[in-house]
Amino acid sequence: MKVTPYLTSAGKCAEAMTYYESALGGKLSMVMNFADMMGKGTPEGLGDKMAQMTLELSDGTSCSHLTCLRSWSIRALRASR
Repeated sequence: MKVTPYLTSAGKCAEAMTYYESALGGKLSMVMNFADMMGKGTPEGLGDKMAQMTLELSDGTSCSHLTCLRSWSIRALRASR
């Protein structure tokens, strides 16, 4: 059975995944910030933060990471719609 880890954190996606990239080897294959994901409706201050990243390891395993937003960010997202 193949296990595909999917990590989450509050705003530390880039830090976590660049650490895992250096510690485990592999290559970041998908990097998406909130502006890429949301387009013009991205709330101020959120656009350059990493939303999701995927690390591909040499054995074919992949590990993805999603940034979970704090409650203030979720309120800002709702207000922007």
